[in-house]
Order: sequence, then C-alpha cells, then structure tokens
Amino acid sequence: MAHPIESYRELDRYSWIGADLVHGIEWALANPREVRRRLEAGQRHVAERYSPSAIALQWDAAFRALSAA
Repeated sequence: MAHPIESYRELDRYSWIGADLVHGIEWALANPREVRRRLEAGQRHVAERYSPSAIALQWDAAFRALSAA
C-alpha cells in the first residue's frame, strides 16, 4: 500500500495506491488472493527492473548512448 505520489505510480499494478490507507487495508483484507497475486507480480517486476544486473545493463546502455553522441 502506498499514498498516491508520482514516484509510486509505476508500481500501481502491483500494489494498492490511494489517499485513504485505511480503505487500502480494508481492501487488502477483503481481497487476499489479489494481494498475493500483486505481491508476486511486483516481486518479479522489481527483480527484473531493479536487480544489480538490470541496473548494470541500464548504466551500460547510458554510457553507450553517451559515447555514440
């Protein structure tokens, strides 16, 4: 769960995002299967996008783009 700030928007498919966190807790308690599905999908997303190897590839691409320019 998270408050709806812009930096969390990328993760809205994997979590509950809203201004009323009490409502988010109530939603989570009423939807345990969906919570688990989102958690598992979010863990995959983070591993693919933010693992050390994924970050290294992003740095490599950035440096290659700079050297090509």
